Amino acid sequence: NLWAASVGWNHSIVDEHSSRQTQTAISAYFLKLGGPFWAYETPVLGPPWSIPFEFPLYQWMVAKLSLISGYPLEQSGRLIARLFYCLSAIPLFSLGLGLGAGRVGAWILAGLFLLSPVGMFWSRTFLIESTAVFLGLAYLASVERALSTRRALFLALAAAFGVLGAMVKVTTFVAFGLAALLLWARRLKEMTVKEEIPVVISIFLLPFAALVGWTNYADALKEKNPLAGFILSKNLRTWNYGTLEQRLSGDFWYMIFRKHMHAAIGHRTTWIFSVLLFYFAPRRHRIIYLVATVLFLLPPLFFTNLHILHEYYATANAPFLVAALGFLIAGLLAENKPWKNMAACALLGVATLLCVRTFLGQPYHVQLTNFPAPVDLGQQVQKIVDPEEAILVYGFDWHPMIAYYSQRRTIMNRDRFAMDSPEMQASLKALGERKIGALLLCDNSARDLNLLNEVRAHIELEEKPSIEGWCKAYARKR
Repeated sequence: NLWAASVGWNHSIVDEHSSRQTQTAISAYFLKLGGPFWAYETPVLGPPWSIPFEFPLYQWMVAKLSLISGYPLEQSGRLIARLFYCLSAIPLFSLGLGLGAGRVGAWILAGLFLLSPVGMFWSRTFLIESTAVFLGLAYLASVERALSTRRALFLALAAAFGVLGAMVKVTTFVAFGLAALLLWARRLKEMTVKEEIPVVISIFLLPFAALVGWTNYADALKEKNPLAGFILSKNLRTWNYGTLEQRLSGDFWYMIFRKHMHAAIGHRTTWIFSVLLFYFAPRRHRIIYLVATVLFLLPPLFFTNLHILHEYYATANAPFLVAALGFLIAGLLAENKPWKNMAACALLGVATLLCVRTFLGQPYHVQLTNFPAPVDLGQQVQKIVDPEEAILVYGFDWHPMIAYYSQRRTIMNRDRFAMDSPEMQASLKALGERKIGALLLCDNSARDLNLLNEVRAHIELEEKPSIEGWCKAYARKR
């Protein structure tokens, strides 16, 4: 695990899903500069610059680490992400003990999780995924401890982790919330009504209220931005949930049984072996295996389109398949029959080898590759645009790569609004005294002379591009 993290540690964050990585990184960068926390800035769609999605716990921690230690921002992001990934083994170990895996079984659960290819790869990126998984697992472990010990401390921890988990990434938290609901239902007969009320408030109502409150607050900020209507919650329903046609497609189930299984436990062969041994495990472990497998399937069934388009979403459901496998192995080890113990060891060995093998495939080679071109472009942009100026960008949708590596605020006109449209006029007016320092034409926009002339009618630009290549940059006339 530690070796895997070190591969390509100092490379740029322009690799897999670089748009999401640079979106997270630019928010951390402006927090490091002293920007607001609650209305944190992601300055890619023009002013006002705040278009929050997740609660910025991860971004704030990265910014603080980089600011206090002097460690580079990108490596700080990787360090915090990896730290949360490794810390996730602690609540998973606690869950193993609490749900009857035994001490050896709990160690196996933690070990398999730390070798999960999807976790090893994505926890090295500048993303919130490992933070969200940690919060979900810590919430679930606290719920289990609160229900089994009836101690107020664990109930308070469950509330705290639940509130943070729901606000940081609800698409990850949902499955952990459903798992907590099952744990609560399992203990329901043992509790009085007086005991149930604080449990329900702490475990379910507080996280839900925090989620609703944060979502409404984030949408209120986005509504102030004339170019950000497409990312309001009400406009993202199909984008988030997908369609029934997607759920019934062969590609979707191929993704589950090929990509997600390989990402979680190394290979579908491991799962097939576990199914063959399922009948021989104790009943308690078989039930947990089935429940965890269902929870593994639920996130992609709920947020289908997100899981299809974003490979890193597999980090949300991978822990459940790891748990199913770990509990089955623990159950076979607990039996007093040597052949079952040997079968458990064989299954553990196969899972370990296949996890390593899968990581040494595409993830390892992606980490080995560095992509310096966006870094170079950003440095060139810095030379022609003053720090207090903004950039007008066409192309690459609203990919924050240019904004992040140039360390400049941008107006990315992804919808190609005309310069005299109400949306663009409102955005330019909101700049106040800040000026457009350059126009960047990227992708197919670089060949659009009509677009260049339209912008020139409103902003005085140099005749020739200051930067040529995969993006053309025209600086403002000084």
